[in-house]
Amino acid sequence: MVNRIAAPAALLTLLNLLPSATLAQTVVSLQVAPQTVEVGVGERKSLLVTAYDSRGNVVPAARFSWSSTQPGVARVESTPATPNIGYVIGVSEGVARILVQVGAISEAVTVSVTRGCGIPGTGDAAQLQVVPNPVLLLLTEERVLEARFIRADGGPASCGRVSWRSLRAEVAAVDQQGHVIGITQGNGVIEANGGAGLVDRVVVQVTTDSFRFRRDMLSLSPAEDDTVVVVVPAQSNRPIANRELQWAVTNPDVALVSTSGVVTGLTEGSTEVIARAFAKTARMSVVVHRPIRFLEVLPRPDEGTVFIPLNGSVTFDVRMLDASDVLIEEARPSWVIEDRSIITIDQATAKVTGRKMGTTRLIARARGVEATWDVEVVGPNITIDRRRVGMSKGEQVSLRAAFVDDDGNRLADANDLTWTSLASDVAIVDARGNVTGVGFGGARIVASSAWGEADTVEVFVQGQLLVAGYDTEGVPDLYTFDPDSVMVMVRITDDVATEVVARYSPDGTRIAYVSNALGGIKILVIDADGSDQRRLTHTPDSILEDWPVWTPDGSRIVYSSGSSIWIINVDGSNPRQLTSTGTWDNQPAVSPDGTMIAYQSTGRRGADIHLMSIDGQQQRPLRETSELEMAPAWFPDGQLAYLSQQGSRRNQIQIVMRVDLTTGGTPTRVTPSGISVQGYTISADGNTVAFTVQEQVNRRPMRKLFIMPLTGAAAGIPVEVPPVPPLQQFFFPAFRR
Repeated sequence: MVNRIAAPAALLTLLNLLPSATLAQTVVSLQVAPQTVEVGVGERKSLLVTAYDSRGNVVPAARFSWSSTQPGVARVESTPATPNIGYVIGVSEGVARILVQVGAISEAVTVSVTRGCGIPGTGDAAQLQVVPNPVLLLLTEERVLEARFIRADGGPASCGRVSWRSLRAEVAAVDQQGHVIGITQGNGVIEANGGAGLVDRVVVQVTTDSFRFRRDMLSLSPAEDDTVVVVVPAQSNRPIANRELQWAVTNPDVALVSTSGVVTGLTEGSTEVIARAFAKTARMSVVVHRPIRFLEVLPRPDEGTVFIPLNGSVTFDVRMLDASDVLIEEARPSWVIEDRSIITIDQATAKVTGRKMGTTRLIARARGVEATWDVEVVGPNITIDRRRVGMSKGEQVSLRAAFVDDDGNRLADANDLTWTSLASDVAIVDARGNVTGVGFGGARIVASSAWGEADTVEVFVQGQLLVAGYDTEGVPDLYTFDPDSVMVMVRITDDVATEVVARYSPDGTRIAYVSNALGGIKILVIDADGSDQRRLTHTPDSILEDWPVWTPDGSRIVYSSGSSIWIINVDGSNPRQLTSTGTWDNQPAVSPDGTMIAYQSTGRRGADIHLMSIDGQQQRPLRETSELEMAPAWFPDGQLAYLSQQGSRRNQIQIVMRVDLTTGGTPTRVTPSGISVQGYTISADGNTVAFTVQEQVNRRPMRKLFIMPLTGAAAGIPVEVPPVPPLQQFFFPAFRR
């Protein structure tokens, strides 16, 4: 949900009272910064004056005059291009007052002139250091160098007199106050000599590089002002001092610009602000728009800290609305970052990039209204919300990634990732992490970041039905297919071993089955694409293991071993015997809620369905009959199905029955009478049953597979799944649950 922030009502009243232009403002006060100045002999420092009218608004058109009460101690200079800046130059030790005036209004600043030193200190100097070093200049651009006397322990020393000279005066010139100016393109060297062997040199690079405004466009409300900045892109976006530039606007009825680069909006419309210097020009569009009443922002500031990965990005969305809730499309916020070493922002796109781990504050400001976010740059670790995914063809699954700390604790959603499928014939993924199954098999989906971190998910696309099938060579292997595409069957296993009684894990990524591939008849587990085969248990080969079924959470497998029911963790740890009745207990089935196990128990009186809790307690028969009962299975609503052998001794058939355990009612028939079912499975929604029937074909027993709806117009009508060459027979069908 978008966060909505309103401008203060007092501001709206003020905006309504403002005149359409401010050219006729009268100066009533001046403000000079700084109020006190300390300058060395021969050094120069600047003062900035701002004029205000009776309402406290800046008067950008004011013209100032500067003077010194003691020009022998300190003198002051100003230029027509920057009349609001006074340059104070130390002449001799003492105190002077600098005056600035607009008509009858004046303001004074006290200036103390010392012997001259960048950072005054005590003691003898062991080193002379000049800053900045190196110096980047455009042609005719000027910079002030500062000489610092430093003791042997690194502290500031007593100041001395410094003489300056240029070793390549044709490239850069310097005066005795340390003012260096670019003359021609090239590299020069400025030397500072403090006597007593104290010498330092500064590299000066003079270029003809172009400059531009830091922003592409400035948007203002009427009476709103903003200071613009001009930078040199080829010099790491180094800003040029606004006092070095000459300023103009193309339409002064829309906006004005001061000699210090402060642009003030007057009336709705558009114009350009122009900065000229060093024989170069930069232009920036300025739009003055309707007053802003609301901000709509995302992420919501009230939702807590915004986490950004190191070298990663998060895009902020700020929409500005007027009093009628109409979007002001041309309006742009101004962005403030408290610590620019931690994050940077692209002003045009509002994309914030993490540069250094830490915490700072980001502010989006419009006229009188602002939004503030706490931003934390975190380690670049990412993780996807799933490790393994099972899905069907045509199914879509949404993956989500998150930033995590070094301990794996989730910090926030991860955005701006690149999603890739390493097997696009199996699964494809879009730019938002939505995966679509395309064909049967396994695929790896990778989420990678621009800063080099990545995480991977294993995706397995498989059919709704899993069967064991005989091929022409009589070797049973595992196959998967969808009931609505029975002619498209994919072989999962392909070896000389026997694979039967297979079932998908609840998430569809693994298969547990019975095989003699690794010695004896044992339970094996493989990935759903047939890879990563491993044996579940480590019992002697002489012990027969059979009928594996998964618990609903996929963490354990229940199976029969010898004459008992066992349960084991899916990684093969902690096997535990659940039954030891002295009878033959097998064919377990776990209830949908994971609390109960139904199983067949064969004793002297025959075979009946028994029930027990998942921990092996409360063992009891479902019902005691003379019928042979076997192969229990559960409907998703908790009703229990099982095979019941009925009929005369010469004409016995096996029918799937269903019983409601909550009511204890009479079992009802599921499969048609007259059909003897060998094996069956119930779909995940409980609306379909698939079963095998043994028939004689050319005097040979053949297992055929049928699918039968339990609801709808076709309920109770079985449809045969035709053998797909080289398949001839089907055994042990199992729906994906």
